[in-house]
Amino acid sequence: MKKFSALLAALVLALSALMLVACGPGSGDTDGPGTDTDGPGVVDPGDPDDPGSDTDDPEPAATPGLVFELLSEQELAYHNLDYGHTYTAAYAVTNYDVEETEDVTDLVIPSYHEGIPVVAIGVEALAGFATIESVYLPRTLTTIDDGAFAACTALTAVTIPDNVREIGKVAFSYCEKLTDVTLPQSDIRIARDAFDFSACALDEGNTENGALYIDHILIRADQSVSGEFAVREGTVAIADEAFYSCKQLTGVTFPDSLLAIGESAFSRCDRLSGVSIPTSVTRVGRDAFRDTAAYDASDTAAGGCAYIGDVLVAVDARADTLEIREGTRLIADEVLAYSYNRKIVIPAGLNEFGDNLTQILSPDLEEIEVSARHETLSCEDGVLYNKDKTVLYRYPSARARDTFALPDSVTRIADYAFLMAQVKEVVLGDNVQDIGCGAFSDSALERIAIPDGVAVLRDMLFYNCDLLESVTLGSGVQKIGTVAFDYCLSLTALELPASVTEIAQHAFNYCDGLGNVTFAQAEGWTAGKTPVDAAALADPAQAAVLLTETYLGSTWTRG
Repeated sequence: MKKFSALLAALVLALSALMLVACGPGSGDTDGPGTDTDGPGVVDPGDPDDPGSDTDDPEPAATPGLVFELLSEQELAYHNLDYGHTYTAAYAVTNYDVEETEDVTDLVIPSYHEGIPVVAIGVEALAGFATIESVYLPRTLTTIDDGAFAACTALTAVTIPDNVREIGKVAFSYCEKLTDVTLPQSDIRIARDAFDFSACALDEGNTENGALYIDHILIRADQSVSGEFAVREGTVAIADEAFYSCKQLTGVTFPDSLLAIGESAFSRCDRLSGVSIPTSVTRVGRDAFRDTAAYDASDTAAGGCAYIGDVLVAVDARADTLEIREGTRLIADEVLAYSYNRKIVIPAGLNEFGDNLTQILSPDLEEIEVSARHETLSCEDGVLYNKDKTVLYRYPSARARDTFALPDSVTRIADYAFLMAQVKEVVLGDNVQDIGCGAFSDSALERIAIPDGVAVLRDMLFYNCDLLESVTLGSGVQKIGTVAFDYCLSLTALELPASVTEIAQHAFNYCDGLGNVTFAQAEGWTAGKTPVDAAALADPAQAAVLLTETYLGSTWTRG
């Protein structure tokens, strides 16, 4: 449990700030029943050899002089969790060479750098790039971080690709010529100050009834806004903290076009009581209505849950049982992430979970109960499955057992399904073909055998399983993901079958006790661009050193 807080941050900061690595298409239904497994706006970035292969127009040539950095493990984990990709490595643009780019007016950021996707513009990465008038952003991009384009004083227009899920604080601030901004038609998350002091924010034509709109997103409201407020028709998202502390606001009306309400969007609007969230809304941010009259009027006594309309907005974190009421349509972000409940009861009609199936993180959870009438979920002995028990979604963390055997019907284990689970051995049936990222993270697991039908050990699979002593890999395993065995301190030996052809960088981080690694196929391995000596790999002790120390930071490939 000692690294639970770090893991929890990687999981639930999916709504705050960081950046990428697993859980993508084919890795399991990370969002739960009734949702797109890739999440709104997330698309396959395509073939790295042909970045424009899925678009109508070819991608322009990349601008020389950009500085790229591989994302850290924490950043990779964040992006995989939040955005649903399968990358084992990804780049962020972090800076630019002033001399090499001094005459650049049309900036082109590529989809791929050295064959690896570019997914982020880092903190203040391109800030002060004073000559650029236009910028091409790739469709692989998911994050524009804090201050990324701040004070790009010549920039006049920008189109944010549909895949971008987050625009950080002051990202385009002080862009004094930026008048033309196109934003995605999605539940994108945007900071309220993302465009502060830019031309588009200063243009009075973009302000209506005290609220600033940029394209079809409500960015922020003046704190003098009072009484009843009607959000403009066609608005698809409300930025984080958009109405924060608007003390005189008493009611708000949302259009049917609205998809997302940002984190703390109406927090501390003391008098706000008239709230009806339309069914078009698919994401409500953490604390969106905290410290409002509507929030305070919510009754947490009944089942330990608080609602605004049909949206579960808060829970009593210390309640023994959370009984979600029938008629609940949506759960706000992270509502279940910081609780210590022993039991959770899911009603028949709740099908839209967002990320909340992977965020049932109570370390005290012993049982999940699902209505027998639920169309897509079921439970057995307190464990959460889909209806026909082909997918295991969540094992209750505090349900201690020596051995747990999956039903033979299970073919897929969802991401983080056994997170913090107090079970020593999990027996996987021969039908299991896919195990989600982080599936056994931070658990008390001591031994496990991977069936022959599993091809990929996904990222963070056994993260911080410091009691794990025995892992048997099936003959079908081809790839071992990033930090798959991170902090497996008790693992002393491992046999890699001949089927393994790729081992991601840092797969065996901090495996201090791993003294013997047996390669069934020792020839033909390359670590990064360096050939690995086959004779050394044939010696289990030397192989362990090469894998956990010498070439730990490189991706190993064979064939």
